[in-house]
Amino acid sequence: MVYSGNAITVQMLSDGIAEFRFNLQTDYLQDFEGALNAIKATPHIQGIWLSVPSLFGLNFDCNASHAQQLITSFAQLPIPKVATLEHQAIGGGAEILLACDYRILTPHAKIAFPDLTYGMTPFLGGTVRLPHLVGLQTAIDWFISSKIIDANTAFKNHFSDSIVTSAQLKNAALHTLKLAITGRLNGQSQRQQYSNAQKILQFHQAKQSTLEQFPLQHYPSYKYLIDHLKHSFDLSAYDALKQELAIYEQVKDLPQTQATLHHWHNLQQLKKEEKQNKRYEHPIQKVALFGEITFAPSIVQQGMTCYIQDINALQNAYQATPVQNWNFLQPKTTDLKQVDIIFECSNTDIKQRKYQLENIEHDCHRNTILVVQLKDYSLEKVSIHLQHKHNLVGLHALDDNTIELVRTSQTSDICIATVSAFLQRLGKKVFVVKDAQGFFIRRVAKAYLDAYSHLLQQGITTEQIYQQLNQFGWDTTPEQWATRFELYTTITPYQLHTHIKQNDINDMMMVSLCNEAIRCLEKGIVQSHAQLDVMTIEILGFPIFKGGVYHYIQSIGIAEYLALCDKYSDLGEQYKAPASLLEQQQEVV
Repeated sequence: MVYSGNAITVQMLSDGIAEFRFNLQTDYLQDFEGALNAIKATPHIQGIWLSVPSLFGLNFDCNASHAQQLITSFAQLPIPKVATLEHQAIGGGAEILLACDYRILTPHAKIAFPDLTYGMTPFLGGTVRLPHLVGLQTAIDWFISSKIIDANTAFKNHFSDSIVTSAQLKNAALHTLKLAITGRLNGQSQRQQYSNAQKILQFHQAKQSTLEQFPLQHYPSYKYLIDHLKHSFDLSAYDALKQELAIYEQVKDLPQTQATLHHWHNLQQLKKEEKQNKRYEHPIQKVALFGEITFAPSIVQQGMTCYIQDINALQNAYQATPVQNWNFLQPKTTDLKQVDIIFECSNTDIKQRKYQLENIEHDCHRNTILVVQLKDYSLEKVSIHLQHKHNLVGLHALDDNTIELVRTSQTSDICIATVSAFLQRLGKKVFVVKDAQGFFIRRVAKAYLDAYSHLLQQGITTEQIYQQLNQFGWDTTPEQWATRFELYTTITPYQLHTHIKQNDINDMMMVSLCNEAIRCLEKGIVQSHAQLDVMTIEILGFPIFKGGVYHYIQSIGIAEYLALCDKYSDLGEQYKAPASLLEQQQEVV
């Protein structure tokens, strides 16, 4: 064994070939350095097989200069290097593959360079090596789009040298290395050459199309990357890598980047909490549906028996379900005690629903989970007479894929974990909120639309409002919000605020939206700053480069934000500062 670590092992095979294997997908930098030093200290190694099942990028808070230096040192080893990829290489993982002379992929292997999605730029040599391998235009497209590239596309664009099955990877790697060691292959990739006119045209087109989609003031990392590629393409590898690192360090400190990274950190935090909660999850085998529900076909595709209590809903489910899954679709059952979870999705009035829910609870097992579809009234209001509220949860569908899962103070963690996992298996985004009138999203969206109505009453035109919202970074208009969430404003006339100017538009709308979001946090409707920020971005479309509502307030400063609240406080309660922000400011003072 040449080197043995948790993340990486290096062992000698035959004919002077060493297998450099990644055993972990992340947190491999320290082992990479140890493995590299061990290889340098082993003179009889004539070739390296870089064996990669799957590999992701390094954390953005790592020592980027040190990491780039290690990958460069590996690339400069004076022996042939062949990388094989079985599953996926993302970001820095794909950049490490580029440090080898040859790449062999399986048919289902995938690569991607998603750094710009996080507001960052590559820093492990990807911007230097990829353009000379796949061409300028293709490299720009792969970086800008952050799209998943399949094995065939990678092979077609010369990223990989061959495609073989998983069982053939080792033999293919060893065969390639033996040819390279004996001089029958030239392991140095040919640098693609372009005339000045070609380069100017390609970069001009790329810059124009990119800035149309990603405006500079909101997504500066995109422009930084294109400018870097333009100026580094004809530099020596040393100078190009040096410039890549300088660009990375410059982009890393931009406020838009910090906000975007904040969002991805929050997402990871919520996923970690979600994973911890899965220990409470109970298995689901049988489901009963009352009323019409769109995801019945998805349920049976999971191999679960689905009893549909309504004949019209059953007919619709048959039409939408592949024939091979029909045996999982079952008509109405009178034995609800055998069912693990029941969805009550009727459109009757509250009085009738209360009666139906009581009957369902009476007929089912005391451990059966009851999921009640909600629209605009609270779960407590419709289920006030139920006995087993620990197994009760509300379902507030915001669209076909996004759900607020509503819990009361009595809903158990088992119930939440089980329903959440169940819906996620059906492809839904699930966010858990506390039971309250309007829940979270509709409350915040309503505050935003009320501010919009205030502005219209002041004589501000829709064109003026749209222009300011677009400059802020919103992709949706207030009318689109009203349609999506079925909201209508009912603002009563009040004294005109005669000093509203163009630059007040965003401040008024953001103060109204942010205040309601913070009040939802104060009332426990959402559980954390992370959840608040993620939901406002993932559901409402709050600009990701602002980091979410709470991060936005922190970025402009609490004192400055409270001054805005005070400026518009005469417009109504929704503009008055939330108590928690006032307390934070007092603590600072």
